[in-house]
Order: sequence, then structure tokens, then C-alpha cells
Amino acid sequence: MRISPAALTSGGYLGHGLAREVFLECVAAGRIGSGRDSTPGRSGETLDPEAILAADMADLDREEQGWQEWERHKPKRGLAIGPQEFVPPAIPEEERDPSRVADFLPPELRPYLERMPAPRRREREEWILKKAGWEGLAILGLSPEGLAAWAEERAREYAKRFPSKDMDGNPINQEPEHRRGRDEKIQRKRARRAQSDALLYVEAALGAVGGWKAPRRPLYVSDYSLLLHRQHRQRTEQILGDLWLVREDDPGIRIPMLEVDRRARAAKAAERRTLIDMMLYRWRMLNWHVCWITITLPGEYVPHSTNEGSRATEWDPDLGPLEALAAIQADFHRVMCMLRERGIRPSGFWNAQPQQSGTPHRHILIAVPDIADARAICDAFRREFGTRKGDEDGPDRGCAAYVIGDENPEYAPRHGRNGQAETAETVARYAARYSTRQETDTESGASDSGRTAASCNEQERFEAWKRLRRVRGHTWLGLDTHRSPVEIWRTLWANAQRSDYEPDDARMALAMRHMRLVREYADAAVAAREAAGRSPEGDDDRQAELDAAREASEAAACEAWHAAIALGMWPDADLDPVELEWLHGEIQEWDVKDPLPPMPLREPRETVYGETRSAFIGTVGAVERFRLTGRETVGDLLPLAEKLGVTVEAPKSGRLRARHVKQAMKAAGFGFSKRPDGTIAGFDYSGGILPKTDYSWLIVDTETAKAMVKESESLEWAKKRLQANDARCTPRTMDNDRMDYLSDSPSDPRNGPAGPLHGDEGPPG
Repeated sequence: MRISPAALTSGGYLGHGLAREVFLECVAAGRIGSGRDSTPGRSGETLDPEAILAADMADLDREEQGWQEWERHKPKRGLAIGPQEFVPPAIPEEERDPSRVADFLPPELRPYLERMPAPRRREREEWILKKAGWEGLAILGLSPEGLAAWAEERAREYAKRFPSKDMDGNPINQEPEHRRGRDEKIQRKRARRAQSDALLYVEAALGAVGGWKAPRRPLYVSDYSLLLHRQHRQRTEQILGDLWLVREDDPGIRIPMLEVDRRARAAKAAERRTLIDMMLYRWRMLNWHVCWITITLPGEYVPHSTNEGSRATEWDPDLGPLEALAAIQADFHRVMCMLRERGIRPSGFWNAQPQQSGTPHRHILIAVPDIADARAICDAFRREFGTRKGDEDGPDRGCAAYVIGDENPEYAPRHGRNGQAETAETVARYAARYSTRQETDTESGASDSGRTAASCNEQERFEAWKRLRRVRGHTWLGLDTHRSPVEIWRTLWANAQRSDYEPDDARMALAMRHMRLVREYADAAVAAREAAGRSPEGDDDRQAELDAAREASEAAACEAWHAAIALGMWPDADLDPVELEWLHGEIQEWDVKDPLPPMPLREPRETVYGETRSAFIGTVGAVERFRLTGRETVGDLLPLAEKLGVTVEAPKSGRLRARHVKQAMKAAGFGFSKRPDGTIAGFDYSGGILPKTDYSWLIVDTETAKAMVKESESLEWAKKRLQANDARCTPRTMDNDRMDYLSDSPSDPRNGPAGPLHGDEGPPG
């Protein structure tokens, strides 16, 4: 007795998810028991499954041939579905035309093209070739190892064309672009980017992601992209597995880079959650009004939507995923310009998220003091983006703007799925649901081996979506960005936990006091949650521990708010009067009338490619030197510059203006800060310094780490350690400690200034 395909799938014999889908695609395409040579993608023929079953019953030989093809597509038990290494066939240039695109697609993606009707297939083949090109298609199916070999060959070829030394051994071709071209790591990045860009368009054009509401449909990215992402992650783990973070003055102290990576991910997620809780607490205490804005793109940017059968606007094949990213960024800038035109200084953050089709959209949460401003933002946004327009203006884009907690139904958001009114906390939790989670390998910490695309979770698909597009998932709004406030937060946070040292700078010391309290309350909240997890559901002790955790979290958010005010997370001119009053009251013990916030300490560093970059190496106290009232003019600034010993050169063309004097003063090491009373404070960087790290660390492989440990056992190394400890006990200022030992090199630290060598790098010939 023969079993029909419907009986096989309904009975669970073919497993779940992609396995069933691939099998039914093979049936519908006539590749299993069809009894005929059929290519529906080219002929446009649609075969009925029952007719296919009848032909299958009559022709056993053809059925066997079809099952062999199914065996090539079905997932193997205990193994990932793929992707396996796929190298396209060598096709002469003169024979390459759009009809050969299918030959360059990996087996996991080819069925999506083959099942298309002939007109649609020809259209998509032409667009894929136009957007991805033959070179992009050639590396589409390469594994991480294949890409690495491809990049190594590219670097070697580039080194032959632009050698680093001439026949006499003298350095040549040392421009940054030449050094990058010879670097295998840069070539790997370029190859990965080219593969990602090609894959993004191919999976969109083929409809391999998103689609109709059906169980197990590929969300955000195709199953092929997800599994390729896992392979790249596994390769990264293999590389990190052989690297160690070694303290330079004491090589016996070393940390595996895998552990460093895990801790860095956890710390970043915890920091983001802390800052979001802090902002929510701030808005609630100040009675500010929160606007929730969602930006989505029109239908021409959506390649394969959930309402594919009834969509109002067709996808424009010229607007691929990369064009969608550019469009969502342009729309975001329109929103920011709209706020600036109304004189609104927003405070909040935005998060990027994918729709089910992989098309990006953004959630923006901003808070303003006045309800009238909040409603004006919504009105302006709706006019700008055509939200809630009538049918005569075209379909609604899906953009939305609300005021959280507004009693006016015109601005209040719809109730949530639980039937409750939305709050700032629920909206923030929804908007940041991906960015506040630690991006781990798996939920259980197990290896990727043995896992299929159907076994992934939503967070993993988001991680693949974000890295494939190289997008930023979360960004703060309204911070004093030119001062790098988040970097200052991290520096003060690290110093607050390492010791009880309190700097002389008033605001740095105040921030560190509150940061220590943040840590205490955060630890108490974690301990309470762990205790609650050990109690059964419904137990009184469990509820008491959960209540204690909430109270501790609330206290941590309160202390984080005060620490943020002290370190200057927001410009002082943007602080609420309540915040300014608290700040002035707390700093009275330092006997300073208007202390300036700590400033970032940056130094120029030369990268391995010969470029100079400004590197953040710590935070420094700002010491006020002068103050200006009113408008900055040349008449006011020039005497100050002469008094401070700053030489101001007149421009070659035009007259001397205030900006020329300010540029000269900034180049000489002076800065300017706008104060809440409207005055301008001039300062230098002569205050106390808190470094980003107290030690110098190196990233080395296992063999080098062992050699360093053996070498450090000598008496000479013992003397070096004593000298290093004495240096750390010396108060840090700009004069006695430039901290040149810190390195932010973007390249592998094992490479020298000229970059890695590739063997034969002599001149051609």
C-alpha cells in the first residue's frame, strides 16, 4: 500500500518545519513521482498533488528518481540542514546570461527560483544579476572557510601588485589603502560584506524570507542565511578559542578570549537595561510625557509580506534590502529635523527591528516636559509621513505616533494584547526586547551542531538579521554626544568597582558615589530574583523575593539617574530645573559654584594602516579658566587667547572671525561648555585623570601566552612588576601620565605596523 504525501505530512513522518515544506515543494514541482520531465518555473505549469500521486502509482521507476532528489534536500538527522560548501560551475563569460543564474544559487535557495512562473522567474533572474553581479553570485555559497581562502588569495594577489618593499628592502606602497589591501582580515571583511549584500538581495528576490502567515515560515532572514550565520559564529569561536587576553606586566594573569567575549556581551546587555530603567525612572519622576513613534517603509520596499496575496503595493525589485536601510535612515533624519525645527531637545532612544519579511522599521521613544509639545510631535509626524490618510492619498504606510498615558483618544495608543493600557515601561520593553537581551549562541548554551533552522529562537534570527545587514540595533537620543557620555559612564563605573578611590573632581567623585550604590542595589535585585526562582510558584516567600527585587531595581534606577546627572550624561543646559537644584545642593561640600562635567580624554593613535585616529583613553576633570557672557565675538575671544598664550593666525582670505579664534584655542587644548544660565565656560584639561583601564593588555595566541608566562618568571620581570605598581600609585594628570600603553588598534595586535606578510611580497617580475 502506498502512502500519499498528505498522509505523510499529517502523520508527522517527515518531521516539522522546513522538512515538510521542502518535501511539498518537491511534490508541487513535479520532482517526486511526476512521471514526466517538468520544470514548472519555466513552463508556468501547476501540477495538482493528487494528479502527481496518480502518476506516481503508475510509474515506480520515475518515483525512485524523484525520491533521490528529495534525499538531497531533506535535513539529515542529527546534522544541520546546511549550508554546505557550494562552488558554482565554471561557465565561460560568453555563455553567461540571466537564465544561468540558477546554476550559481546554492541548492538550499535554488528551489525558490525554480517554482516561480516563467515571466516572474525571468524578471527576478535579471534583477538578481543586476544587483548581485556574477562576482557576488560566485561567492554566495562559500562557507566561512571558503571565504577565508578566497580572501587570502586576494590579499596575496594584491601584495604582488603592490609589494611592501622594493628590491633593496626599502618600504614602498605604505599608503593606508595599500596596507589594507595586503591585510587578509580586511579582505575577509570585504568578502563577507560582498557575500552578505548579494545574499540579502537574492533571498528577497526569491521570496525565501517572510511570506504568508504559515507555521515555521522563515522570519527576518532565510533559513540559509541563518545557518550560514551559525557557521560564521562557529568560526569566530574557533579563532577566539586559541587567543588569550594577557596582562603585559604580569603574563600569569590571562583570560580566554571566549570568556572575554561572553562577559562583554553580558555587560553590554546589562548596561543597556540599566540605562533604560534609569531613563524611565527619570521621566516618571519629572512627569515628562513620552512619545512613541514607529517608522515603517511603504510596500515597494517589502519583498515578501505576510499579506502577499492581497497587498496594495507591489515590491519594486530596484529597492532591495540595502535601499530599504538607506530609506529608513533618511526617514529617521526627517523626524529629527522635525523636532529641531520646533526647538525640541528629545531625551530617549530608538531601536531597529525587522518585520517578518526582513524589512527594517524603527521604534522611537522620546520624552518632553510639556504635553503640548508631545502632541505637536504626533501631529507633525502624521502630516509628514501620511499616517491615517484617506484612500485618495494611497494606502497607509503603517507609521504611528502616540503620547503614552494621554487621555485624549486622538493621541493615546491602543491597548496591548492583554487588554491593558500601554505604559512607558511596557512600550520600552517591547521596543528594546531584542537589544536588551544578551546575544548568546543558544538558549541552553549548547553547541550549534545538531541544530536545524527550525530549532532556532526569535532572538537568534534577529541577531542574524542585524549582522547580515550590519545595522545598529539601539541608539540613545539627547545625550551630550560630543563628550562621549556612555564611554565616560563605563570608565567611571569600572573605576568605582575597582577601588574606593575618590577623585578630586567634584562631579566625578559624586558620580562614583552613586555608581557604587547602583552596583549594590543591582546585586541585591539579582540575588532576590535567584532566591525567587528557587521557590515554587504561588509560594509566599517567592512573592516576597520578587517584591524585594522590584524595590532594589527601582533604587538602582534612582541612583543611576543621579550618577548620570553628575557625570553629564545630558548637556547641563538641557537638565530640568529639579535636576539642577539637586546638583547644586550636592556639590556644596566641594565649595565649587558651577563645576563642569568630566570630559573625555582622547589621544591621537596611529593604526597599523598608517592612519591617525582619536582614541578614547579615559576621563579627565575640566578646570574652568574663563567665562563669557553674551554672544561670542572676536573682541571677547582674542584677548583671552593672547592671555592664555594661544597664537591665532588670520585666515588667508577673508577677515578673522570668532570661529577661527575658537578653533585655535581648541587646538591648543581648551574647550567650551554652554552653561544653564546662558554663559560660556572656557576650560582646560588639567584636572585629575581616570584611565579607561589600569593595566596594559595584549591579545596573543596560546603558544605566545605560554612563552610569556615562562619568561615572566625571571628576576627582571619581577622588577618590572614593582615599577608598574609604583606608577599606578602616582596621581594621574596630563603632565605625568600620557597613558601611551593603551592601544585601540583596529587590527590584529600580532601584526606589525606594516601589516601581515604573505610570503612572496617582492616586486612583480
